[in-house]
Amino acid sequence: MQIALCDDNYIQVKCIEDYLRAQKIDVDYYDSGEALVRAYRDGGQRYDAVFLDIEMQPVGGYETANIIYDIDDSVLIVFVTSHHQYIESWFKFPSMWFLDKPVTEKALDEVLKKIIDRLSRYRRAFTFNDSHQKVRLLCEEILYCEAKDHDIIIHKKDGTTHTIRLTMKELVQQLGEDFCRVHASYIVNFQYVTFIGRENKESRQDIVKLEHCSQPIPVSRTYKPLLHEAFLRFKEREFRG
Repeated sequence: MQIALCDDNYIQVKCIEDYLRAQKIDVDYYDSGEALVRAYRDGGQRYDAVFLDIEMQPVGGYETANIIYDIDDSVLIVFVTSHHQYIESWFKFPSMWFLDKPVTEKALDEVLKKIIDRLSRYRRAFTFNDSHQKVRLLCEEILYCEAKDHDIIIHKKDGTTHTIRLTMKELVQQLGEDFCRVHASYIVNFQYVTFIGRENKESRQDIVKLEHCSQPIPVSRTYKPLLHEAFLRFKEREFRG
């Protein structure tokens, strides 16, 4: 998990940083909204959650949140404030919480539990480098991954791609149990599977069909047993909710 702290008074958020680091969470600190926005716009930085002071100058926390949310609408926002007079404006963000100053460890416990729960259930993310730029994708954005030469091409459901350097074994481990390797050159996201098998009696090739994708994904004999077992476990997890 990667979290950003943004406050023009470091002393105000040092207790939050110390708490998060004690939980083995990666934390970056920004001393202004402008610095955080630059990291998003120019550096391609992405975070699972951002803790924002409301009263920063000249760009306040709410304005900063608006800008980064337009760039990455999956980010979780935690407003750190002692003033709630503009609370009605903050409901633009579907996943956001408040921490009152001075921040207590009990309040941090509660917020961190909410963040972890949201990420684990809905928002698992995969972070990697593409063309020397850090990219953070929600796993639900990924349709399938394809090995080509010495690269892996990540195909997204919006039709765009990213190219990374990683082994297929390493990648499927990082993506998690909702993904399965079905061929030496392909990993699929079970969330979008609509068909597994042979299209007709004459066909000798098992395939996987995916939503948002016109290309059938070949299934090799080596990975076929693993595919069926893994897909059954996936459907069982869906049923349990």
